[in-house]
Amino acid sequence: MTFIIAIIGLGQMGASYAKYASCFADKVICYDNDTHQSLTFKKRVLNDNNPFDISNNISIDIDKIELVDALDAVWLHNPILTIVTTHKDSHCYYSSLAMRNNSHVLTEKPLCINLEEAEHLKQVSFMTRKKLFVGFSLHGTPAFLKLKELVNSTNRNLIKKYRVYRIGAVPEDYMDRVSARFDLLSHDTDFCLQLFSKPKHTLVDETSARKCSKLWNYSEFEIEMEGFMPVTHPNGFEYGFELIYVDETKVIFSSNEINQLIKKDSNDEVIELISVTSCSPCQKILEKAIHSINNDDYDQYLLNELSIINGINCMKMLINDHRSGYDD
Repeated sequence: MTFIIAIIGLGQMGASYAKYASCFADKVICYDNDTHQSLTFKKRVLNDNNPFDISNNISIDIDKIELVDALDAVWLHNPILTIVTTHKDSHCYYSSLAMRNNSHVLTEKPLCINLEEAEHLKQVSFMTRKKLFVGFSLHGTPAFLKLKELVNSTNRNLIKKYRVYRIGAVPEDYMDRVSARFDLLSHDTDFCLQLFSKPKHTLVDETSARKCSKLWNYSEFEIEMEGFMPVTHPNGFEYGFELIYVDETKVIFSSNEINQLIKKDSNDEVIELISVTSCSPCQKILEKAIHSINNDDYDQYLLNELSIINGINCMKMLINDHRSGYDD
């Protein structure tokens, strides 16, 4: 059977997904309602330098990438998977449309803009039995995969605190569409919910749309998240984390040193360098979606870390945990 992937939204993330899709699919159908994005797309795929997606050398088959100038033309190709990389405002529309046209969906994070849209997408997915994957990149980011491995191999009573910070530059003319709480920290909200479960108590300090901090309390430990959206940043973005144990040893990561985690003792002396294998988050996420499409029945898919169920759980937390003192 011919495996066709469609991509809707031909910005930076669309270009990154396209180069990997060209390796997996027989054909990649691409659409954007912005003519400029379409005209420059193939060139940007070949010269992709997405700072959020450090990739290994891959062989891009640019001849597999086909641009169409009308949305209806996408469905004429019967894509098995549609990747939605538009702004979150239109995730619900395009994802719903794709599932109704018999296509599975991989959408960029966050799932959509509110809980009503999220529930609508779940209904469409349940009705059509089409799988909707939410592309939270931490499930494909090497440092966080290593963190997950460390946490899952440790008694939770030995963990004192997990702290993560995330900085992403956003120009002034784009701030009316995003916020640090909802957009920047959505990655970490999803990741922490799945790794540590739902907190007993939360406190959120949303200073402005550009700055937000969260404190999640559990019976044994706590989580701190910090998000900041400056107008500019030397690298465009930066992130890092600390996993602190009760004996005051810690594991530290910074995006400025992407190939290793550092373990320090209680005196802040380095005791171990933990190497991390470099890989592309977009490639990893796409591979996970394709594997589930090919191997999982629908009920198995619902247990997937990228499933609509986990996407909705994250959406609920993004919407509710800003209410200081949320306690379940």
